[in-house]
Amino acid sequence: MEIPDEFLVDADSFYVGIDRLQYLSCRSCSRFTPFLVYLPPNDGNQHVVFGLQKDQLLFCPGCVPRRQHLLQMYPLLGESVLCDNALLAALQGFEYSNPFYRKYARMARTLVTVETRLDGELPADSFCLAVDARFELVRRLFGGVHTLENWKYSGLQEIGTVLAAKAAEIRQFYGENQLMKSPVRVEACPVVEEIWEEGEMEPLVDVGSSQEGSETLNATLQPYIAVDKRFNLTVLSSKSPYSCGICLLTEKDVLRFGEFIEKQQKKDIFRCHYFCLLTGTYIVQNGRETSGVLGFLVNDIYSSFKRYRQNKCCYCGQLSAAVVCVEPGCERSFHYICGVKNNCLTQFSGPNPSYCHEHAPNDHPECHSENQTCWICCEEIGPYNPVASFCSVCPPEHETGKTEIGWYHRMCVQKFAFQAGYYFKCPNCFEMNEFTEYARMHGIFVPMRDASWEREKYAFKDIHLSKCSAEGCKVSGKKSKQLVGCKACGGATMHMTCAGVDDPSEYVCPDCMDATFIKLF
Repeated sequence: MEIPDEFLVDADSFYVGIDRLQYLSCRSCSRFTPFLVYLPPNDGNQHVVFGLQKDQLLFCPGCVPRRQHLLQMYPLLGESVLCDNALLAALQGFEYSNPFYRKYARMARTLVTVETRLDGELPADSFCLAVDARFELVRRLFGGVHTLENWKYSGLQEIGTVLAAKAAEIRQFYGENQLMKSPVRVEACPVVEEIWEEGEMEPLVDVGSSQEGSETLNATLQPYIAVDKRFNLTVLSSKSPYSCGICLLTEKDVLRFGEFIEKQQKKDIFRCHYFCLLTGTYIVQNGRETSGVLGFLVNDIYSSFKRYRQNKCCYCGQLSAAVVCVEPGCERSFHYICGVKNNCLTQFSGPNPSYCHEHAPNDHPECHSENQTCWICCEEIGPYNPVASFCSVCPPEHETGKTEIGWYHRMCVQKFAFQAGYYFKCPNCFEMNEFTEYARMHGIFVPMRDASWEREKYAFKDIHLSKCSAEGCKVSGKKSKQLVGCKACGGATMHMTCAGVDDPSEYVCPDCMDATFIKLF
């Protein structure tokens, strides 16, 4: 479907139309880009990866899994262009949020796959070029076989079919892929051990709902975890064999049970699921933020054992059920993990009260139909479940006075909260404060930390380039600390002389000098 001219916009405002996923876009960050990376289905990669089915692995260059994870998914990959960090970095910077953004809307997509080979080499000075010049330079590195028209599709199923066909065409074009003939030996992935700061809780495991899915390989989009020695804690991989010191279970899933954290003591080591620590009915928090395990003194944790170690879980029958339903008269005790699996609900606010499956509060204004789709992943939610189905009611619209009810998978909202952090808001109306508190009261843990895209290691490295980005730099060959960044985007650093300004706060780069940014400043 051709995009009518009246639909096109000059400003890249965030588009909230329900048809946004009917265009080719990154399945991780939902942004649009002229350069898309597609990972074709792989029989050895059957599990769900970061909430995406194996045939939906479509990414912008900035969200491509790292080399070590690509090799885990495709052990015979060899030296694919997808392992070239410099190339992936050169393909970044063209992402946008509105499918009707005039600058790129009608432009064909360049689809990159594991078989892709470049027509030439990427110049070393490509990062010093203006965005438009770099765009043309990197696009010429790909042959015509990679071109895919940017149409509006009927849905994700059609997009998947088109992507698979184009990937097959690319594979056939390059013939017998020599890259796949040189297997790279992949050593066993070591246990991830990083110092963990409170709030630095990024999903490290798959987002599948089944136990089998949670025990598979770590998610491909494993992020960098910032080191903060104040807390003196380590975060262990989902593949670590240790059991939780609170629930005594070994199952791990960051999205559902929280990070699996470790505290070194003088005589022993304490390990637990973060959510088991938060929700333990008899575990009190008497310390400061940096004391013990994020404010929970280890002695207090050990002292709580005598209150619940003999409690049997009402769901699995095992001991050490640390969570007790807060409903008056209810005597059910359960493990937090078992509670998640049996439609129990924890409100992540105040003392973090938990409810069993029978007493979980339900204030949904209505039930959804069985063919209701999630507004985040666009897949069917399935039969109505007051806990697994997350319902939000947006404020009345000014024009019509009508309220809109949004339906989501609970795990989709939880993943969104983990990624967005401080920027968590309603996916429909973008209200932040009330929606955040509403989500917490309905079982969503919202970490107080920066968004995942801002915590990535070297995420802002391009902003701090030591080279002047001006063409024909007037201070060429001279080292200078007088580089200033654009006050709008922070990038495109220049010498003040080259930028033609006397005050650093007045510099706006050429890419930001459009009507949108002029209004802002």
